[in-house]
Amino acid sequence: MSYVNSKLLKKAEALGKFIKLKEGEYFKGIFISYDEKYSEKYKKDSFQFFFEIEGQEKILSTSSQKVIYKMAYIEPGTAVRVKKIAEGNRTDYDIEVVSGKKKKTKSLIMKKKKKRTSSSFDL
Repeated sequence: MSYVNSKLLKKAEALGKFIKLKEGEYFKGIFISYDEKYSEKYKKDSFQFFFEIEGQEKILSTSSQKVIYKMAYIEPGTAVRVKKIAEGNRTDYDIEVVSGKKKKTKSLIMKKKKKRTSSSFDL
């Protein structure tokens, strides 16, 4: 496959609900909440972190213990910058609070059938 329409590709990525980053790419958003799910495919727990990005709710899904540990210290409503980095064969994310800014946000998630928990973890 040699031809790629970059406009269509960017539009498709923007419309998706999952955050997909290449190494070195980042996003800025407001952390809303998280949810824990068991992945049948990988036979382990996976976490979905929900962010508000440009008025839309997006999901960053990971089973990385490092990322889960970092997110345990981020309070819902906090503005963050999340950058995908590589550590050898493993993927990690650099998570930084943006200028200490915090914004109260009403999650679209809370309107769903199941209430999600806040950001405390038992590791």
